[in-house]
Amino acid sequence: MKWVKAQHFTLACPYLNRIHLQLFNTIGTVLAAKITSYKPETAIDFMNKKILILDDDPDILEILSLLLTDNGYEVRTLSCGETVFDDIKDFEPDLVLMDVILAGLDGRSICKEIKENHLTCFLPVILISGTHDLAESLHLPGAPNDFVAKPFDIDHLLARIAKQLAA
Repeated sequence: MKWVKAQHFTLACPYLNRIHLQLFNTIGTVLAAKITSYKPETAIDFMNKKILILDDDPDILEILSLLLTDNGYEVRTLSCGETVFDDIKDFEPDLVLMDVILAGLDGRSICKEIKENHLTCFLPVILISGTHDLAESLHLPGAPNDFVAKPFDIDHLLARIAKQLAA
């Protein structure tokens, strides 16, 4: 169960998705929403770790950015994948969190390019998707390090990120 806290109200949501974001827009603004989550006892301090988020949905970018920033990560968001290698070079992330379906691009192809490039092959990539189950293909060449299905549980996502950063 996820707890989403805004300025003057608290909601318990089984899934944090577009429907809930639309609800927040009618009650207040998405920017006023504050995601509160706990850190598991086994969490490692990942302060100053950088995460590059790539998603074509601005609501998902905003929520993930708030969540990860609140958990001590430095975040950069991208809404398109054309400049991903320039952003990786400039931002030097410790992890890439990327949607599978992007406007005009395929996150799996971008992931494969990252994994096959000798300068970025070490970079952990987690793909997120609501329409594809990539768990079975994680062992293939060019595959992501991990996969998280949408709608995702916040604690599950944070645990997957922590696991990849600790590897």
